[in-house]
This record gives sequence, structure tokens and C-alpha cells, in this order.
Amino acid sequence: CDFFGGQDDLALKLLRVLHARSFIDDPVRAIRAARLMSRLGFTLEPETAELLHSALQENLLSTVSGARLLDELRKALCEQDAFGCVCQLQESGLLEQIEPLFLFRREQTEEARGLIGAACKVCPSSTEAQFEKWHLVLAYLLRCASDEACRLVLDRFAAPRKVQRAFEQARQCLRSLSGAF
Repeated sequence: CDFFGGQDDLALKLLRVLHARSFIDDPVRAIRAARLMSRLGFTLEPETAELLHSALQENLLSTVSGARLLDELRKALCEQDAFGCVCQLQESGLLEQIEPLFLFRREQTEEARGLIGAACKVCPSSTEAQFEKWHLVLAYLLRCASDEACRLVLDRFAAPRKVQRAFEQARQCLRSLSGAF
């Protein structure tokens, strides 16, 4: 028995919340929705899209702890197609609400993938490198931010020392490859 029409939604590749308070009860569901849309090639059902838009208007992500935001962001940036997920976050308005200093446009996707791919091949050649791909993607999103601004962002996210060090290594790696920041 399919009380919520889930089979139809699967066939139509639609994501739908089960109740109108879904994003209010847990604003992080919005980030998860972007992840699933990217991973599965789904779109938001129109009423769900409107509920997400309303949640963004209410700035509900501001009620989520920095540590929880970082955890959800890490999951998004660990996706196989991290920049596909970033595109979903950016196009929905979530990326800016997670962190206003994050800079990304869909047109940058291939350039970003190339730079991150090169960094994954070149930079880990050092046995001291302790960063992962998601740290590189995070560094790319913050490429225009000053070192001090990056520290403040990581502090707001309550990033553990290990994550902060890995981010710094990833940032240095990207700087060495791109010269862009």
C-alpha cells in the first residue's frame, strides 16, 4: 500500500516532503534534498519547492548549529559529483544561506572539477597531506575569501582542529595549482 504516492514520485523522479512543516521541523532536510536531487537526477515536486522557498525566506538554516551544518555540507561535498551537488545548493539559494562567502556558478563546474581532479593527483604526493577531496571543494568555494575570513567561517562551523588543518593544506594545494587566489 502506497499512502503517499511514493511509487508515482519515483517514476516521475520527484522529491516530495511528507508534511508542510518538514523544512521547519528540520531545516537540514533542505540540504539533503539538494544532495538527493543531484545524486538521483530528481527535481522537487512543485509544492515541496514552494515550501523550500518559504523556508529560505525565513532563513531557517540560521537556526542550525554550525557543527551540524558542517556535517551536512561535508556529506554534500563528499558526493561522487560534488559540484553537481554544489550546483543544486547554489541554484536553490541554499549555498549562500549556508555561507555567504561561498562563491560558485554553474558555469564554473568544469573548471572546478578539473582543478580539484588535478589537486587530487598532484598534492597528495606529499606524505604529509591529510586532506580529502571535500576539503578541496570547500577551499574552492572559499577561494576568494581572505585567510582570516576562512578562519571565521571554520570557527562558525565549529570545525575541529583536524578539519581546519586539512582545509589549510587543501587551500595551499589549490593555490599552488591555480594561482587564482
